[in-house]
Amino acid sequence: MSRREPTSAERQIGGGSTKRGTVADSGALKKKELLFATHRHWIWAVGIRSEYYERLKANPPSSGDLLEWFLTGEAMYLCIWYGLLFTGCEGLRKNGFMVPDAQTEIDAVYDSLRLFRNAIFHVQTKY
Repeated sequence: MSRREPTSAERQIGGGSTKRGTVADSGALKKKELLFATHRHWIWAVGIRSEYYERLKANPPSSGDLLEWFLTGEAMYLCIWYGLLFTGCEGLRKNGFMVPDAQTEIDAVYDSLRLFRNAIFHVQTKY
């Protein structure tokens, strides 16, 4: 019986045929765990996004002051959503994962999301 070669997708996440208990197997397991951890952040971001849209539908913003709007619960969910979205994108990039159908968009917003996340989750000296 011949051993099949893993597909490119399996190689990307460390899958394919390996002997259990080998160094290669522990590397494959580690890569899968990183993918699952990244996916968890993505799922959290999707959940927060859903809550944001529900709140926005119930209480649409007025054409008033943007700074005042950022003090509302709706804006809080937007900020948390963007922060979690960045952690998902960061996990993908940091661990060498690619999402072919969305990679161009991820790359386009990556730095903006990073700066936004930093502004939200790190205390700023200027208010």
